[in-house]
Amino acid sequence: MPHEFGGDGATAVQFFRLLIELAAAESNLAQALRSHIAFVEGRLYTNDAERLRRVGEGQILGNAWTETGPVAVGGVGTTIEPDGENFRVNGTKY
Repeated sequence: MPHEFGGDGATAVQFFRLLIELAAAESNLAQALRSHIAFVEGRLYTNDAERLRRVGEGQILGNAWTETGPVAVGGVGTTIEPDGENFRVNGTKY
């Protein structure tokens, strides 16, 4: 993430070295960041300054690609509900 958006200005090579180290320690760490990384990369290419600033302030993005169980096409079994100042996600993901 560039300095102007609150990042540390790491190069792509530095960033991928970090991802490799994370994956070597625990492969799920690198996998958990996939959607966040893809979103940020897309915003860098489109110069979406507002969203880049929010990420630079510490917001982390995520998403769910698959659910277990008998979910109809287009259906979603996972829920997200307000829980005080935060949110609670309920469901099963693999």
